[in-house]
Amino acid sequence: MIKVVLSPEIPPSNSEADLVNELFAVGLQHYHLRKYESTKAELINFLDLINPIYYSRIVLHQHFELLRHYPLQGIHLNSHIKSELPNYLKLLDSTQTISCSTHSIPELLAEDHHFHYFFLSPIFKSISKPNYESKFSSNELQSLLASTNKLIYGLGGIDLTTIEQAGALGFKGVVLLGGIWNTADPLAAFRQIQYK
Repeated sequence: MIKVVLSPEIPPSNSEADLVNELFAVGLQHYHLRKYESTKAELINFLDLINPIYYSRIVLHQHFELLRHYPLQGIHLNSHIKSELPNYLKLLDSTQTISCSTHSIPELLAEDHHFHYFFLSPIFKSISKPNYESKFSSNELQSLLASTNKLIYGLGGIDLTTIEQAGALGFKGVVLLGGIWNTADPLAAFRQIQYK
């Protein structure tokens, strides 16, 4: 199962960059850089602290023009900017990916074929957002995941206690947020989850 780590939404820091380099060194394949309140300059400073050999594993959630300066994996669109998909496709070369967030099964099924993969959330009760409960039954998710060719990653409440359940439901990947960043040792938490 593919593991994606989604950045915490706090402003980027040197310590986060150091930790991301460590996560990549132990096998992290995909890091989604989501910093909606951060400036372009802050993201540049952050990216400059990442070992360039890992750039191809980083996906941007904003400031997509940085693709012109860094050979990153691609971009991720949220529901507020998906309507601008044609503009964003022009930024990508044939090796880069485009993904998007979805929050309901009808929304996911209606999405365009241009996306390489999708986040669907919340799958379980959120770890990082209080009172953000799952909207889906196990039967709904199993039925969806068995009947589509779309590459769907589960987001929301994924940690060591739920990752195997996400796999059993049929998710091809999971997105780790609170299950990594809300722990005392994010690197150790990732290592425990990495081979599940």
